[in-house]
Amino acid sequence: NLNFGIGNTTAKMTLDTSGKVGIGISSPDGTCHIHSGSAGTITAAASGNNLVVENSGAVGMSLLFDDAANNAYGNIYWGNETDGSADGRITYFGSTYVTAADRQSMVFRTANTERMRINSSGNVGIGIASPTGAGKILHFNSSSNVADFHITNSVTGTTSTDGFILRVTDPANVEYINREATHQIFYQAGSEKLRIQSGGGISFNGDTAAANALDDYEEGTWTPDIRRNDG
Repeated sequence: NLNFGIGNTTAKMTLDTSGKVGIGISSPDGTCHIHSGSAGTITAAASGNNLVVENSGAVGMSLLFDDAANNAYGNIYWGNETDGSADGRITYFGSTYVTAADRQSMVFRTANTERMRINSSGNVGIGIASPTGAGKILHFNSSSNVADFHITNSVTGTTSTDGFILRVTDPANVEYINREATHQIFYQAGSEKLRIQSGGGISFNGDTAAANALDDYEEGTWTPDIRRNDG
């Protein structure tokens, strides 16, 4: 190993025989291992040891950029020979960035295309760069003429024919689609107010009996009361 130190003190940096560099450690876990304190007996995963940052307490990494308008942003990139050097990217824009709409926003890109943005107000846009609307927290937008918001869990399964779908179609109708053979239940003020029964029919105010549900028609009798008024 090639050790670097100051005076007669313990080595501060090591270049070992396999080409690994350790800063603050003589036996680096990866290509570059920055060691401020021991995290215990744990070692870096083989697929994530190109850069290892270790400490005995909290650990962090900072990306600090200039505040000049054209430079006030930072990036983390993912890429390869096939997809290019910027195929995946996370970008954060500072408050002095040249484009006002981007300031203090965090942008996530895949296939070199923006997919999600958290803006300075904390609103989230998926498929849209400017989530808009009064009080909007989460804004979905689809590039196709049909947009689905699909919810599944460990009981429903996870395929396209499972769970619940909220859909906007072309023309712009709104569809509520229950893919399961179960009820759709609507609550107000913590109490069930309306239920669409799994077999059809609608019941109200917590009445869960299918026999009492309103279906496509109701049968009964009606006796007219006809009276003459001679006044």
